[in-house]
Amino acid sequence: LNHLTGALPSFVSQRLTIVSMAHNMFSGTMPSLGSTGRPHLVTFNLKDNQITGTIPPFSGNFDSLRHIDVSQNRLGGRFIESLQSHPELPSLERLYLSDNNLSGTLPPTITDSLKELHCQNNQLTGTIPAAMARMADLQVLLLHNNRLTGEIPPDVCDLNLNAEYFAGGSNF
Repeated sequence: LNHLTGALPSFVSQRLTIVSMAHNMFSGTMPSLGSTGRPHLVTFNLKDNQITGTIPPFSGNFDSLRHIDVSQNRLGGRFIESLQSHPELPSLERLYLSDNNLSGTLPPTITDSLKELHCQNNQLTGTIPAAMARMADLQVLLLHNNRLTGEIPPDVCDLNLNAEYFAGGSNF
């Protein structure tokens, strides 16, 4: 493990394909990836740091981005509206947001290409939207230890999920 500290740098290179600063001691807020996007970025991993604030919008060209992991930080704010049905993230397959302080409701969909959504151990409220069933490629849905209520929509249960991931701390 590294022990890099301080604020995260701005990632200005348009040629980056992987940004992985996981398992460090970075603090402060998450830098914006710019308004023009990163057309070659495939992986953006800031897991297990001490990053605070909200997740900035992913605006611009992120056509290649397949994996975002900002889990195990101190991120807060409402669930990332910047990722909801965002045309700039057409290839996103794995989104890891677990173990933060994200609040608000789950969006009906994020992107059709999503295979894994990890949102456990946050402060999400409301119900599981039935429209999530439109994410036909979704295989892993982790929502435990939030403040979700209501019933699990039958269409969501028809997805090709690998296992049951709704337990613990949710009031279904």
